[in-house]
Amino acid sequence: MRSNLGPGAALLLVAFAAAGCCGDVVIYNYDAADTEVHEFSGTAESVDTPDYVLDVTGILLVTDADGIVQSASGSATLTEGSVLGQRYVVVDAAGLDTQATLDEAYLGGDDSPLGSEIAASEFMLEGDDLGTPTKRTVIIANGSNGVRAYQAFEVTFHAPP
Repeated sequence: MRSNLGPGAALLLVAFAAAGCCGDVVIYNYDAADTEVHEFSGTAESVDTPDYVLDVTGILLVTDADGIVQSASGSATLTEGSVLGQRYVVVDAAGLDTQATLDEAYLGGDDSPLGSEIAASEFMLEGDDLGTPTKRTVIIANGSNGVRAYQAFEVTFHAPP
């Protein structure tokens, strides 16, 4: 597993409840104590697997008192390693740990050009109940002549404490 969840073991940036006209609101930044990031890869002949580190500490979620995500802002950061990818998808799936499952999920997703950040909105968390851990998988593709190799990060979001 390669993941960079930022410095410090458990950096709870902001967690508060505010009573008012609109009910209780919790604003929460995710860190190493509140997310799990697992890495998988799928290798294709003659194409190297992308090599990145994913940092999700830049994602800010606002939930109601029941743990339902009201909004997501900020972004996750990708740091390049030795092999670059060209495109990525974020899918509402977990357990994608073979070339076949990664390829199927990637082809079924809406791929985007790869940059250094992935907007929080791409994780499709608004409306989700974080009372049950919520999983999303970021799939990074490196391709040449129709052949692709993948690096995937399965991210689990937990309810704020």
